[in-house]
Amino acid sequence: MKYSSVSALIVAGFIVGCLLLIGYVVYFNNYSARKKGYIRSNFFVSAFMWRKNPIIALIFYLEFMAAFTSPLILFTVYVFTPIWLHDFFLPMLYLFGQVLIGLAAGLDFKAREKETKDWKYNMLMNVILSLFLVWLIIPAIWTIREKKIDTLSSRDARAEINSLPINVIQLNNNCSNKTH
Repeated sequence: MKYSSVSALIVAGFIVGCLLLIGYVVYFNNYSARKKGYIRSNFFVSAFMWRKNPIIALIFYLEFMAAFTSPLILFTVYVFTPIWLHDFFLPMLYLFGQVLIGLAAGLDFKAREKETKDWKYNMLMNVILSLFLVWLIIPAIWTIREKKIDTLSSRDARAEINSLPINVIQLNNNCSNKTH
């Protein structure tokens, strides 16, 4: 069966959308598993970190507490302040600060790696980290005692791809025939 270029693009777009969704599920599950590992390891280290240099210990404990208080800070900045205090400047200022932090990190990366073109995505990634991935600490805390690994394996991802309604290999072979 021959595919026209338009139908091939529509089906290819559907497949790419499904693959991206599977990729996001894998990414969020991996990030949640990493958050669990971060919590476990920091609780372990916090048992003896207080004996170290007081400044280093203070920085460690402040950063560890920031991981738990970040969802509360985001709720306060983006929900409480605009709705109850009617202050719409603070959320914009916070977002602008996150973009500036990402810009500084991106420029630092560009200064260290002269050939890179990916430094400009650091601003977007910092905003994504600070707005969305912060909330994954809640399910990580909720399921901290579970011993199973939360990641979607590549075998599971391949099973999801194979369950798509069209054969990807057949589509790729037919699209490469250049039918006009």
